Amino acid sequence: MFLQAIPSLLLIVVVVGGIVAGVTATEGAGAAVLYCLVLSLVYRSMTWRDFKEVVTRTVVATGVVMFLIAASSGMSWIMAYTGIPAAITDALLSVADSKALILLLMVVVLLVVGTFMDITPKSWPFAGSGTRISSSKGNVLL
Repeated sequence: MFLQAIPSLLLIVVVVGGIVAGVTATEGAGAAVLYCLVLSLVYRSMTWRDFKEVVTRTVVATGVVMFLIAASSGMSWIMAYTGIPAAITDALLSVADSKALILLLMVVVLLVVGTFMDITPKSWPFAGSGTRISSSKGNVLL
């Protein structure tokens, strides 16, 4: 019984071994998915109908995520083009003099913006704002 479980237990070796070997966690997860797919076909725990359903659900979920990233990237470009990050920076610098208060206000602004945008696109226009605030207030950001 234990010998039948050895291929499944090797999944940990695939993921951790891949990360230790220098691949990213995302690539290790992709390799783990492929390994699990092969195991499910070897153990005959997944039929081709199940496989088709899994692939369809994966493609739909990936499409939704990609659409959200594309929409937030467009919003990020519009914000950068109109100068909204610079306006937010100027507003933060004019309101607060304390480093702690500026940091608190930056967290609040990023929390509000984060409700509408994904983490990667929202950090593009605001990265320059943090640098300007840091240089003008003497290393607010760590």
